[in-house]
Amino acid sequence: MKNSLFLLAACTLLLIALSCSKNSSYSSNTGSQITVAKLSGTYALKGLTGTYAGVTISIYDSLKACQKDNLLQLNTDMSLSLIDAGIVCVPPETTTGTWALKADSLLFSGAVLIGSSKIKSFDGTTLVLTGNPPPATGLPAVIVTETTLQKQ
Repeated sequence: MKNSLFLLAACTLLLIALSCSKNSSYSSNTGSQITVAKLSGTYALKGLTGTYAGVTISIYDSLKACQKDNLLQLNTDMSLSLIDAGIVCVPPETTTGTWALKADSLLFSGAVLIGSSKIKSFDGTTLVLTGNPPPATGLPAVIVTETTLQKQ
């Protein structure tokens, strides 16, 4: 897989056009309010699965070592960085973009990420996103992906 670790994580992105504001918030299943300030930080990918026709497989297990240690940095100014940390991939998989919080979704745009992911849960440390892969990944749109990110 030539695309960055977070291109795969972007498989969770739904291709819908939503607008955003910095004051957007969402209450998680635990009832705590999710805000831009709480979501901002640096995340490591801890899990990525795909479900098709009732069968769930780990996409994370098939990633290269240089992709598993990459980081996603969500900044309070709504910019984001995909950082090729640890073992550097060839070519390096570093890029930038923007993100936004709109209701129960995160919206991403940039050279690699585009679309939105629904927030399944967020406890202040672990962020779980779900959705369907965007066409750029080459994966069928009927796959439902779940991405688990751990705040560093």
